[in-house]
Amino acid sequence: MSGDHPFDIERALGLIQEAVRRYPKPAAYALADEGLDSRFEQLVACIISIRTRDELTEPAARALFQLANTRKRCAG
Repeated sequence: MSGDHPFDIERALGLIQEAVRRYPKPAAYALADEGLDSRFEQLVACIISIRTRDELTEPAARALFQLANTRKRCAG
């Protein structure tokens, strides 16, 4: 930044937080809020999210976790 004022990271983060408040939570956060928060579930949701939009990630992850929500259940 230029001028005599140092960059205020706390103010910047507050402005960012306020700006994104109106948007829905990312799928991984929404799933975690529903209890789908194990490392395995979050990793799988992240992988699904890489290839889809959040509108599809959430229902796809929920459907998958109904069938298999642990590594062992997926393998066999």
